[in-house]
Amino acid sequence: MNLSMKTLAAATALATAVFGANAAQAAVFTIDFDVTGIESHAEWFSPDNEVFFLDLAPGAHIIGLDYDVNLTAFSPSWLSELQVVYTDTALTTGVVTTPGYLDSISGTASYTGSSDLVALGLDFVIGDDGLLRLEFGEGFDDSSVDPDGVWNFGTLTFTYEADDVPPPSVPEPASWAMMIGGLGLAGAFLRRSRRTMQVSFS
Repeated sequence: MNLSMKTLAAATALATAVFGANAAQAAVFTIDFDVTGIESHAEWFSPDNEVFFLDLAPGAHIIGLDYDVNLTAFSPSWLSELQVVYTDTALTTGVVTTPGYLDSISGTASYTGSSDLVALGLDFVIGDDGLLRLEFGEGFDDSSVDPDGVWNFGTLTFTYEADDVPPPSVPEPASWAMMIGGLGLAGAFLRRSRRTMQVSFS
């Protein structure tokens, strides 16, 4: 695994980390995900984190994200540390989003934003299983508090292209058995400094 840093334009309005990208032309769909009550515990790929799957369509092309959320970071954790990682189930391609990336403080705040992943070069395609994996975690795990924070309420809206009309989507709690093949990535993320990072895998 080749770890390298990417510099993103400040105008993106959210902190992101790119894992890979691909493009395709198809019908455009959106799907909302309710974040109410989701806790934020630890760094990426920790078994303590809450993980969900959205059933989209095989090979769906993820092209955009809108968010309207309210977050709380419990001291000494910061709002800039609450993240959501959305990837394919193989953990080979995806994006990390940090709505409160400018707020290196504890407390509660609301964030609204939009990101055109195609324009940013951060769009990606999920696998043939049609599942988009969402993991809620921390950019830095403050061991003195658990959970580090909570997504109080709000919505993430994903925009994607697909060749087929998708089935109704119901978020499902993660089964860690589905992740065995991807756990080798975990070691690269276990130690992280108190700052927003943009990370690329190739």
